[in-house]
Amino acid sequence: MTVGARARARGGPRSFLAAHWPAACVLLIIVASSYKWRVRNPTDAVSGSFDLANLVEIGLFGAVGLGLLVAFRRDLPLRHPPRGPLAAGAGYIGLVVVSASYSPYPAYAVVRAGEALVVLALAAALGRHASRAQLHGVAHAFVALVVVSAAVGLVLPFPVVSPLQVGRFTWLSVHPNVSSVFSALALVIAVSHLSARTPPPGPRWGRPAHAAAAAVCAAALLASQTRGAAAGALAGCALVVLLHQPLRARVQLALALPPVVGLLGFAASTWITGFVTRGEDPEQLATLNARTDLWTVAVEAVERRPLFGYGVGSPRGIFYEATGLGGGHNEVINVVVEVGLVGLAVWTAFVVGLLVRSVRRPDGGGPVVDAPVLLGSTATIVIAGIFYDGPGAIATLSSTWLFVVAGWIGVLQRPAPVHLPTLSARVRPPTAPARWPAPATGARPR
Repeated sequence: MTVGARARARGGPRSFLAAHWPAACVLLIIVASSYKWRVRNPTDAVSGSFDLANLVEIGLFGAVGLGLLVAFRRDLPLRHPPRGPLAAGAGYIGLVVVSASYSPYPAYAVVRAGEALVVLALAAALGRHASRAQLHGVAHAFVALVVVSAAVGLVLPFPVVSPLQVGRFTWLSVHPNVSSVFSALALVIAVSHLSARTPPPGPRWGRPAHAAAAAVCAAALLASQTRGAAAGALAGCALVVLLHQPLRARVQLALALPPVVGLLGFAASTWITGFVTRGEDPEQLATLNARTDLWTVAVEAVERRPLFGYGVGSPRGIFYEATGLGGGHNEVINVVVEVGLVGLAVWTAFVVGLLVRSVRRPDGGGPVVDAPVLLGSTATIVIAGIFYDGPGAIATLSSTWLFVVAGWIGVLQRPAPVHLPTLSARVRPPTAPARWPAPATGARPR
């Protein structure tokens, strides 16, 4: 009997932790890295100064890493190297860790490199020790977190972080671009469970609960007025609905969807135009809120150091000094500035591997069981990353969820356990063959 099985048999807190450690670890990392309770100057993060919020973040990451080390100390990644998309993800994390040695912001880079190693260890632990039911529990716990966060943002609004956020919904001091990705991802997960033909293992909420959660997440996403996250959620929801249907119904929906979307778009053209423009002038729209200026600076920076970049954390300082915007505001830009074209190649292999393995098994077998939620959530994150650097950064919701998907794929591709006979069964003498009944008296032999 394993340690987790013995703990579940005894009951109590250890039993709860043994059953729900994936959800606890994932939520702790997401909350520690992406939830903000105070407004801070972007230059303070890379300057090496730490406040209480930073110490709490480092402490939570350290607690998760220490817990994984204690629980799975006999199953280190060096003894069991990752395979599939997680192998490319491990290569990307390795480049990030090495880049901390030449980053212009060493203290910030060391912290981010350590957090990246914790995320990688968590993905490896999920792939080797978690179950499908536990990972669906992670998805449900994340949706519950977003619903509660949206309620907090509605009841207890915080001051806006910048003038550009006036009129946009968020919670605590989280930037609307970040909270919108939370809402988009939770919406896709809720729609996936709502449209599933057969309920997956794990928590059973029922369709009304999933519908209510999807409605809350959709309202929070629209109120955030974040265009990239909305586009990602729309694509992700379309994917999960299509993938949950039989092949014939999938083809019919794919053919009927474009004209329906066109009619809805025409009917709501005024509202859609207002959502896209957000009341901004043509100059702001042409520069994508100064993103094009930032990307011009990024191209010039990459030309100077194309192969291995400037090190983890460098986009925050480089771009803030040049444009007043921290971060790359694009996943590819962020990766190539931090770890160069070499890192971009490895990161691209990681993301493409996630997309391919979400729908296709490596052995050429049947379809992937959880393909809708895996492909839908990955597509949502990647599309939202066109205008948000989260997927190409370290210790963000988007990058962490990509590694959760990598661990989830590892669970689905893990070979089924082989039950060998016990020693007593192997040494037990064979049973004597049954004897034929003796012929009746007087019967003539044939």
